[in-house]
Amino acid sequence: MKNIFLLLAYFVINIIATMYFIEGNFIVGILINATFIIILFRFLKIKKQELLDFKKNFTDYIRKVFIYAFIGMAFMITSNILISILLPGTVSSNDAAVRELITSSIILMSINVAIIVPILEELVFRGLIRKMVTSKVLFLTISTLLFSSIHVLGGAAKWNDLMLLIPYAGVSFMFAYAYLKTNNIYVPISMHILHNSIALLAFLT
Repeated sequence: MKNIFLLLAYFVINIIATMYFIEGNFIVGILINATFIIILFRFLKIKKQELLDFKKNFTDYIRKVFIYAFIGMAFMITSNILISILLPGTVSSNDAAVRELITSSIILMSINVAIIVPILEELVFRGLIRKMVTSKVLFLTISTLLFSSIHVLGGAAKWNDLMLLIPYAGVSFMFAYAYLKTNNIYVPISMHILHNSIALLAFLT
């Protein structure tokens, strides 16, 4: 029951934080996200040992981070290209909204996009979902569908936009797969930070 409550709380908090970002209250939005991160760390009981394990096996984990992140990003780029060819004019409203906010406050939104959001989303869609679902296949499915849905469905104006679930699903699947392979939440967090940072740099340059 607590798991479901936290999951629902995330969706509510995500909406509230987004409203503050849209209004230009970037610091408040970041503080809301950061506070929920702390709550999730405590609830999920992510022990110091997990961080020590990440440091101890740093070379192996970082290798996996880059490999899995590259596969996810390659899939996302390829599928986005195919979608743009088959369905011209189909653009992610989530990406468009984030880019608009970044131009309003480059420093604060860069911190949110590259660090805060990856940590928060991995704790929710990987850490929390894994706590709720024991089956590996079911975990991969639910984690992938929820993550891609929250990034697409909210801004879907026509059926074409639903095709954008595919690129997000590919990235989400790799995050979830990496968590299953390593059983260390810092691996998908690192992947997500790397993914968002590359996307951010591509937008800013």
